[in-house]
Amino acid sequence: MKDAAFFDEVAVFLDQNDAPEAAEKENHEAATTPRDDGLHLDSRQLLAETEELLASYDTPTDTQQELNVNSASMNTNSSEDDKTETLQNDNISTGKRREIWNAQAAQRRLRYRQKLQDEKETLRQQATELSTPVTILENAQVELKTRQASNLMFGAWRAVAARQLERRLQAEQQQKLLRAEVVGRARLIHQMSLLLEDRLKSKQQDRLISYEWVETNCETGGSALFTTMLEELDDAYLRTDDFVHGLEFESAVQVAYNLTRNQKDGVLYFDSADRVVQL
Repeated sequence: MKDAAFFDEVAVFLDQNDAPEAAEKENHEAATTPRDDGLHLDSRQLLAETEELLASYDTPTDTQQELNVNSASMNTNSSEDDKTETLQNDNISTGKRREIWNAQAAQRRLRYRQKLQDEKETLRQQATELSTPVTILENAQVELKTRQASNLMFGAWRAVAARQLERRLQAEQQQKLLRAEVVGRARLIHQMSLLLEDRLKSKQQDRLISYEWVETNCETGGSALFTTMLEELDDAYLRTDDFVHGLEFESAVQVAYNLTRNQKDGVLYFDSADRVVQL
C-alpha cells in the first residue's frame, strides 16, 4: 500500500510538471534556441527514466504479494507512521501544489533568463574581441590593395618614362647627325664657292687684255691687227667727240659717278665712290 501510494503521488506530480512545461514551452517558443531544445530533451529524458523506474516497480501480483509477505514482518512497526505520512500528503491541497509549481517555474524562468543574459554578454565580448583582429585584417587588406595599385601605376609610369627617354635619345642622336650633315654641307658649299670664284677669276684674267701689254706691243711694232684697230678706234672717238660736243644731254635721274682708272695685279678697273667696275 505504501509503494502504491508513493507511485500514485509520483505520477500525479509528473502529470502536473508536464502541464507547466507545456505552458512554458508555448510562452517561450519565439525565443527558443538550440540550448533550449537541449533542456527540453533533458526533461524528456528524465520523464522517460522515471517511467522506466515506475515500470520496473510494476511487478506481477504474485511477486508483489511475495514482497509484501517478506516485508510484512519488517514494516509492522512502521505501518502506523506510513499511514500518518500518507494522510498528511493527502491533506496537501491542490492550491499549495500550484503555488509550489509556480515558484519552481519562476525560478526556472529566472535561471533561463540569467542564462540567456550570460550567453548574450559572452557573445558580445567575443564579438568585441574578434572585431579587433577583423578590423586589423581589413586594414591590412586595403593597404595591400593600395600598394598593389601603386606598384601597377609605378610600373606603368616607369614604362612610359623609359619609352620617352628612348625617344629623346633617338631625337638627340638624329639632331647630332643633322647638325653634322649641315656642317658638312656648309663646308662643301664654301669649298665649291671658293673653287668657282677661283675659276671665274682665272677666266676673267685670261679674257682681259692688259693695257700695258697692248701699249708695249704697239710701241715695238706689234701686230698689224692691233695697230689697225687702234687707229680705227681713234678715228671713231674723234667723230663721236665732234658729234657729242654739238649736243646737250639731260639726265632724268641725276646720278654722277666719278670714275677713276686704276690697275692692280695686272687688272684694270674703274673706281668710284659708289661702285667698282672691273674689266
